[in-house]
Amino acid sequence: MPYASVEFVKSVKKAWERARLLVGLAGALGGGCVMQHHGKTSPMADQPQMAMNQPEQVIVRAEPAATDPIVLRLSTAKGKDPILRATENLQLDASVSHPAHLYCFYQGHAQALVRIHPNRFHTDSHTDPADKVRLPDKHFNIRMEKPNVTEKVLCLATHRDAAPALPSRIYARDLAPIPGVSLHDVLNEFKKIDSLLAYDVVTVKTIP
Repeated sequence: MPYASVEFVKSVKKAWERARLLVGLAGALGGGCVMQHHGKTSPMADQPQMAMNQPEQVIVRAEPAATDPIVLRLSTAKGKDPILRATENLQLDASVSHPAHLYCFYQGHAQALVRIHPNRFHTDSHTDPADKVRLPDKHFNIRMEKPNVTEKVLCLATHRDAAPALPSRIYARDLAPIPGVSLHDVLNEFKKIDSLLAYDVVTVKTIP
């Protein structure tokens, strides 16, 4: 991505590659699958089997009433609108006043837009007031790469899960550039789904 990059942590890439290899081997051998944890592997067939009649645990989450106003707060260690040096990483925290669904998009100076939350590593948009969502998380970084430019992060909090109602051009991709879409486009699409949503923007300026 021009001027700033969203980069995966190398250890996560390697873990994915190992997982794909292990699943492929399990399928080729025609039996069970293999679980890997901290470099050790063990056949899942060796693990105790659950009773078939054991009830599943169901987690019920209360959605806020559509009239309850949500307060969304974004912050960084260097203030609301930080100034970062080129090569520094951006990191921010998001919190909500009521249970909500949280979505965040990053826009570089060249207007390339990336959905950074939810993502393939953290797929659940639901957020409680007790949660402090750290962005980026441990799986990827947002690194400033060019001085004297402006980058932005837009986060939105809705009363219900907005993903099923969003156009695919807005929501189909995560952690990769979304062509032809601006932060303004994203905000307008979300407002069609929840006119009482909350949103906040962090503006980052870079220096040499």
